[in-house]
Amino acid sequence: MEIYASPVRDENGNVQSVRVMFTDITRQVEMEKEIENYTRRLEEKVQRRTQALRESEGLYRSIFETSLAIIYIHQDDKFKIMNKTGMEFFGFKNREEMLNASVWETIPKMERQRRRENAIRRMRGEPVPSRYESLVINKDGEIRIVECNFQRILYWDEPAILAILFDVTERKRLEAEIAHTDKLKSMGQLATGVAHDFNNILAAILGRIQLLELNPDNREMVLSCASLVKKAVNQGINAVKRIQEYTRVRQDKLASELLLLHKIIDDAIEISRFAWKDQAQKRGITIQIKQDLQDENLFLSSELREVFMNLILNAVDAMPEGGTLWVRTRSITLESGEKGVRVVFEDTGTGMPPEVLEHAFKPFYTTKGVDGSGLGLSIVSGVVERLGGRISIKSAEGVGTTITIELPWQKGEEGDVRIRRVVTNKLPSERRKGSLLVVDDEPSLPEIIKELLSTLKYDVVVAATGEEAFSLFREDPSRFALIFTDLGMPGMNGWDLARKIREISEDVPIVLMTGWGLEISEEDIHELKITELVSKPVALDMITEIVSRYIIPS
Repeated sequence: MEIYASPVRDENGNVQSVRVMFTDITRQVEMEKEIENYTRRLEEKVQRRTQALRESEGLYRSIFETSLAIIYIHQDDKFKIMNKTGMEFFGFKNREEMLNASVWETIPKMERQRRRENAIRRMRGEPVPSRYESLVINKDGEIRIVECNFQRILYWDEPAILAILFDVTERKRLEAEIAHTDKLKSMGQLATGVAHDFNNILAAILGRIQLLELNPDNREMVLSCASLVKKAVNQGINAVKRIQEYTRVRQDKLASELLLLHKIIDDAIEISRFAWKDQAQKRGITIQIKQDLQDENLFLSSELREVFMNLILNAVDAMPEGGTLWVRTRSITLESGEKGVRVVFEDTGTGMPPEVLEHAFKPFYTTKGVDGSGLGLSIVSGVVERLGGRISIKSAEGVGTTITIELPWQKGEEGDVRIRRVVTNKLPSERRKGSLLVVDDEPSLPEIIKELLSTLKYDVVVAATGEEAFSLFREDPSRFALIFTDLGMPGMNGWDLARKIREISEDVPIVLMTGWGLEISEEDIHELKITELVSKPVALDMITEIVSRYIIPS
């Protein structure tokens, strides 16, 4: 109880009595004790939470600093925070250097615009891809390949981007080396098939020449043999083309022409013929490739040809006892609303069990032991995604495998597969009077060109070396209206000759002939202002057509 006493006084101030008040404060005391206990428990809880927060912060900081991933936050084009791995990766010596650096300094110029646009849209909250591969550049100027994961976050209550990168440069290099090794193995098989083809071609040519020697005055026999020899030579050209197409580098821009889909499929089937026909027959089995093609739209040929060839070779491997591979195409509307095509490869091979099917598109996964790189379907999947498409697979043991690819159409005009023309300087508005200079260290082609064009009233000058050709041109540049030069020559090659000629004349048309297919960089073509690029062997009617566009016959 709480007791309060006070005196009661009369008028004179004398104490007459005492007033006593008794108050029951039991509940108040209990509440005070409860508050005290609650406060104590709350303080203990706060202490525990503070300790846990410190431990959690320490744990996260430890993970942040020791992570093998490159982690940073950037805001207003500036780095705000970066872990140790990132500092070492980009080459920043200290935090101050990192804070003063621009995010875009670490992006190569070729990638900068795309990355900047994505960042702006991401900061606005617009949907953009958050995971993809990209290029970055460190303080030493070294370009590296990274897998990126970007997320929009709030940093000090303002929008920012959290970036988590993984350096995959070495992995990509290893994948390329293994893929190259695998291609070399296939090249051995291809060489066997091509050798078989050339033996047949040479036997046909030799036989016709022997017939001509026996019947030199028989005009009908001469024309017939000439026709068959020409046909055999064209078969040889196609065999060489199969090798060039198979070994074509993916980065080659000149080779990435737009072709109708059925032509790309036909090329892939022909290039891989060594596997499904020559090698199969050698093993005493039969593999058939049947087509049901209904799509007639344009697609980039170079990478897509590689995709189809990979799928054909995989199907051949899956049919060790022989079988049939169906290739079907249908026009479709993609989920995005774009017009596209569905390409289906369906084989009657051994098929895959579920545990294998689950890993089919993963890099380095293989069921072929030392004979396989494990990169076939992984590469195929990557190419399809780069072309804006998607790929799926169905398979069952003893039934076979079906691979389906969906791709968007490409806009443009069909490319010319016989000659790849690159116009890099302004062509003359009208034909010129003058001579044709033909340069080749192999005398047979210039002699044939000279003999042919001379009958058409063209003046042809032949040079056996680049040095001889440049000497003739330097003596009288106005004499020549057109120059045909081979690329591969000893001493001064075609590039060197073109470079020397461009020091004297910027507008004389130069046609570059090469026996190495079209594996020429576009940058070199533009730098030297090569007017046209022609792949050997060059048909005479093509030469006549080119010359007639530049020179007026005398």
